Amino acid sequence: MEVQFQPKVAGRRQGAVVISDIAGNVLVTVSLNGNGARAMAGFAPSAISTFAGGSGGPLMGPTGIAADGFGNYYVADPKANKVFEVSPSGAISTFAGTGSPGYSGDNGSATSAELNGPMDVVVDGAGFVYIADTINNVVRVVDTAGIISTYAGQYYLSGSTPPGVCQTATNSVGDGCLRTQIILNRPVALVFCHAQNIHIADQLNHRQRTVFRTSSPRSRRWETARRATTATAKTTRART
Repeated sequence: MEVQFQPKVAGRRQGAVVISDIAGNVLVTVSLNGNGARAMAGFAPSAISTFAGGSGGPLMGPTGIAADGFGNYYVADPKANKVFEVSPSGAISTFAGTGSPGYSGDNGSATSAELNGPMDVVVDGAGFVYIADTINNVVRVVDTAGIISTYAGQYYLSGSTPPGVCQTATNSVGDGCLRTQIILNRPVALVFCHAQNIHIADQLNHRQRTVFRTSSPRSRRWETARRATTATAKTTRART
């Protein structure tokens, strides 16, 4: 993403936010207009420092991070089989997972549930935290009361035979089915779009999946999943 703003002196300014893909193709341009009271300062890099973890800390191999609206950060750590929470003061605690690899604990406390190699995490506008539970081939969700459940996908271990899909599926991985009837194969990354639909990088199915939200997250009602036009499953974020 590039921010273009001219002129750099005080007064009326016009500019744009330009979002491009890795090949340099412009995807979105948003015009900006406003007034500036003083000359714009240039951006300069600052010193890098450790935000969380380090020698002797609980983090073992973090791969994904997300923030909520209260200044808390959530860190997916597949090696630890946990998601950690980092408070605004820097305190680290377990948010989800026991540390033992497995698939258990739905409809109970997230800290008593088992995860298996969670690689990414994302937070929606209501404060619900979604976890790419990668080796379990599902996406889990933790509500604001700390209760975990399976949000998308059907549990099966990698390398085993996947479960069946719904009768209305348009393919073998469950496109067209409800979110809990689709088949994921190593979900490695999650992102929300402006409409709060969740997009899943389904690595070994070679797809980017989309689950469309049809109501408030608090009602726990969701719509169907489909395959995105991109067949690479957002491989730039796929982690090994």
